[in-house]
Amino acid sequence: MATNVSDVIDNARFNGFHLRITVLCGVLVFLDGFDLTAISYAAPQFIKLFGITRAMIAPVFSSGLLGLTLGAFTGKLDKSFVARATADSDQNDEGQRRPNRG
Repeated sequence: MATNVSDVIDNARFNGFHLRITVLCGVLVFLDGFDLTAISYAAPQFIKLFGITRAMIAPVFSSGLLGLTLGAFTGKLDKSFVARATADSDQNDEGQRRPNRG
């Protein structure tokens, strides 16, 4: 018997787990914006301290956004690969789950 995933999602109640995930996502979005804001306030001091021009500090701002973009594209690939490799290593040659070793 097949389960209709759309029906399961549509009929699910919002519970504590969903609230925790929503709050966690909100915190991550806040922290993601906070780093760019923090460097914006610190940039004038870096310019004075290191004796550089405003144009020379621009790559600092760009590198953060570039890293975020590259991480978004490659992070999912790495995590799915690691998850599959871990799941495969938890099974023996007959496909049965190995006992917990820890």
